[in-house]
Amino acid sequence: MTALIYVIEKEQIRLAMDTLIVSADDKLPLEYSKKFVTLPHVNAVIAGTGLAEFIYSWFFHLENSMDGIGFDQLIESSPSCLLHLERQCENFEITDSTIYQFGYSEQAQCYAGFAFRSPKQWVAERLAYDSLGYKPQVELPQVNDVNQRVFVEIMAEQRRVDLSRPVVDRVGIGGDVHLVTMRGGSITVERLHRFEGYEDDLRIMEQKRKTANSNS
Repeated sequence: MTALIYVIEKEQIRLAMDTLIVSADDKLPLEYSKKFVTLPHVNAVIAGTGLAEFIYSWFFHLENSMDGIGFDQLIESSPSCLLHLERQCENFEITDSTIYQFGYSEQAQCYAGFAFRSPKQWVAERLAYDSLGYKPQVELPQVNDVNQRVFVEIMAEQRRVDLSRPVVDRVGIGGDVHLVTMRGGSITVERLHRFEGYEDDLRIMEQKRKTANSNS
């Protein structure tokens, strides 16, 4: 579904994702969309990899049911809520989806990140501090200083490897690189890069929409 890169530090979190959504049927470009949701009232950012329908259902659930709940309570309640949502999505094959939840822990008085993975029944897994996390995995040289240029270079390599695969095996990486920064109680989002082929993919999306409209 996506490319994801993150660095978690106690004082800040940085997260980068692309914006290309591909069709599950033919793996061709479908639309450009933000692949994370910000919850400023919870001081949290939620992202996901895997089945788009399930991930966006989780986004919708959080955006409409988080009144009065903090980040620590979100992490505690997520496993059971994700299991419940998975049962509701029985028409979809949720084989390898992961929800990532980043935010400020009032209990620990620092930023933290957690992963919830479908093969592990959505048990909360705390992500390591001061390390570079990225998905899909690619071979990288040693990285000592993760600056904005490094986020773009890693995702460009993820995209290059993805494009080298047969179309049916691709994750689908492209569009823009969005960087989310959480620091000092604020959440900022900026566009770092636009990949080559943006306009070509846009034309494919427009053609797919015209074809769908003509067949309806």
